[in-house]
Amino acid sequence: MKRFLWFCLPALMLVALIAGCGDNATQQETSAPAQTTTAAPETDAPVDLQGYEFILYGGMDQLQYNTENEIYTRYADEIARIEKELNCVIVHDNYNAVEATEIMPAILGDTKLGDFVCSLINPGYILALDSDEVKGYGLDVKDAGKWDQVYTGLSEYDEHIWGILPNGEYYICCIGDFFAFNPEITAQAGYTKDQIYDAVRNGKWNYDLFLEIARKATVDIDGDGNYDQWGMGGGVFQYAEMCATNGFSPISYDEMGTWICDFTNPRYIEALDFVGQLAGDDIRPDIDSSGGGACRRLFAEGKLAFNQFYGLNIDDQDDDIFKSEFDFGIVPTPKGPSAETYTCVYPDLDAYILLSNAATRANLDKAVTVMNAIGEVITNDGWIDYFKSAFRDEDSWDIFYNYIYPNTSLNMQNATGDIWQHVRENIVLDVLLGNKTAAQAVEGQNAQIQALLDAAYGS
Repeated sequence: MKRFLWFCLPALMLVALIAGCGDNATQQETSAPAQTTTAAPETDAPVDLQGYEFILYGGMDQLQYNTENEIYTRYADEIARIEKELNCVIVHDNYNAVEATEIMPAILGDTKLGDFVCSLINPGYILALDSDEVKGYGLDVKDAGKWDQVYTGLSEYDEHIWGILPNGEYYICCIGDFFAFNPEITAQAGYTKDQIYDAVRNGKWNYDLFLEIARKATVDIDGDGNYDQWGMGGGVFQYAEMCATNGFSPISYDEMGTWICDFTNPRYIEALDFVGQLAGDDIRPDIDSSGGGACRRLFAEGKLAFNQFYGLNIDDQDDDIFKSEFDFGIVPTPKGPSAETYTCVYPDLDAYILLSNAATRANLDKAVTVMNAIGEVITNDGWIDYFKSAFRDEDSWDIFYNYIYPNTSLNMQNATGDIWQHVRENIVLDVLLGNKTAAQAVEGQNAQIQALLDAAYGS
């Protein structure tokens, strides 16, 4: 179960956390992280944990072994092998990401919730996983043979890594937003599939090009005065996330340790204006603003040139987009004029963390030993095979692997659930419906959103 970006703890208990903020300035042609593996230290004798009970708490909904199938059988066999080799018992407890209401009592009462817990919380109450203390027991957050480097990297804050995530056939990481496109419609608008892929690779896939194609693709086919085909679909959730593709985050964490917002920044307004153009030119079908599902069906029916592909839908290959009879292509969300690279906006992050209480520290050596073994089993190329099977051509996979996946970035507008709802309903929706211009929609919003930030995290 995916949750909000960070936990909203009471102000007296929280020192705010952010993993990646400000400008998204990286190289344009970003390739996937190099898969280097740190060799396990040699030991003179087999490890014997003397029956230690290791608890992996939370995150079970993302593991792919929770139904009786061939994958489950292989995973269960691997876990049994680890238990035998290390002389331990591995317990998977709780199918969901763990909320602060469970974590804080464990911290304050110094009780063990789990050896590793799937969540993300204030660094004041968890251990930096690249600290000397944790590294001393053999955990290497940069070991790509155990931990996905893109998603683990999202937990970086204050020059430390606070969470780890495996990625493979047993535990498949979710993906942020990108686009599927109908190559027949785009070709009719003057851009073949190869031309669009070339634009992506050359760094030319931007707001202007997207708007040009989407406008040309919006047509009245039967001549009855009504559009039968549109440039783009999607609901307000997806349009709001597009506002994070212009090299700027409207919510960040300053050097003084305070959450701040700036929704009147020209780069944010520029991105919001792009959303307004998509709506104002009738590029989007006239359906309910929350109609993401309806738009996916229209896309599958061949009536949309582009539709935002929320990566979580890849976990459900019965989704309408996958039912398309045509071979759709895949591209990143177009980048704004102030962005140096593409952005795959990821809604939130749950990762495996270590609580900093004494109950967790007491068996840190054993916990790291077992977690390393699990990470080595779970992290493999199985996720690549799974995602590749969702696409229709090799170029789509190349675009995904080299221009979408490595440019994953957290959606800081989702600092809390209340803030994310406020942004969607009080800023983006007014622009999407044509009620306000981008500049009008952000008037007075900084004060309101800052108040929500202060209430959640303290001023």
